Amino acid sequence: MKKILFFILRLCVSIGMFVFLFKQIDSEALFLNMQTADKMILAWAFLVYLLNLVLGFCRWNMLLETLGVSAALKRRIASFAGGNFFNYFLPSTVGGDLVRGLDLCVYTKKTKEVAATVLLDRLSGYIGLEIVFLTALFLGWRLVPMKVVLPAAGLMTLLLVSLLLVLFNNFFYSKLNRFLSLPVMGRFGAALRSLHEEIHIFKNNKKTILRNIFLSVLIQIASPFGLYIVALSLGLKVSFLYFLIFFPIIGVITLLPISLGGLGFKDWLTVSFFATIGIPKNLSLAFSLIGLFIVFTYACLGGLFYVFALHYRRQQRPASS
Repeated sequence: MKKILFFILRLCVSIGMFVFLFKQIDSEALFLNMQTADKMILAWAFLVYLLNLVLGFCRWNMLLETLGVSAALKRRIASFAGGNFFNYFLPSTVGGDLVRGLDLCVYTKKTKEVAATVLLDRLSGYIGLEIVFLTALFLGWRLVPMKVVLPAAGLMTLLLVSLLLVLFNNFFYSKLNRFLSLPVMGRFGAALRSLHEEIHIFKNNKKTILRNIFLSVLIQIASPFGLYIVALSLGLKVSFLYFLIFFPIIGVITLLPISLGGLGFKDWLTVSFFATIGIPKNLSLAFSLIGLFIVFTYACLGGLFYVFALHYRRQQRPASS
């Protein structure tokens, strides 16, 4: 009942955010901007988003191969596609990670290894995001209102450093193990220790880590670049650095379980951030909604592939048998 109520609450927040946004703008001007967007430029945006998905799969697949998680390519693609679909259609923005992890665990029977790859996939993405964000902030610090950006930059960096210390520093690693070994932690602590050991393996696999981070940097550039192309299709002339600075902050904030998959909340943040540099609200909301449409299109296609591959997945026997 609590989960249902929490879901309804976040759904109401998403709807409320959209209602609030549409009350602040000229709806006719918004839809006119969206209808008159340059279709050829939008086609390039679709290609960039597709490239981003391909890079995302390659990054996760690299981790699977490193930990020896073997499965047919079609099976791995189906799990990834299903995860991408559920990232946008489950209450949490990380719900899709749980789905792709469980889907592959059922087949491979390697629960710890698959869970470790999913967590590391998220972590490397966050590292790439931080690299792109700090580089863009260094290059364009004169362009943005620092009172808004600096606190976010500090918190994001602190969070990343804390995660890396807990996962890969021997001192913090031993402290965590000691805590998880307490009797009160029980089976939950044992499972976390086992998962942490799988993640810790990558400490000595620097080549995989570097390749993974490199892909993450490309992904974190491609994602805002797709929105930048959408903005160009609307005739909006603005520096790409704004997208590289604003959207990492927006992405981290929308991980908070406030709205349904970040819907509405992300669009409100986009309008608010770009308003600080003088971009009209109807234009910033227009490229946010078009970007959302492109993302949903690929998510739905991934969901269809996941469903149609279900019969194929059921025919396969688990590797352990």
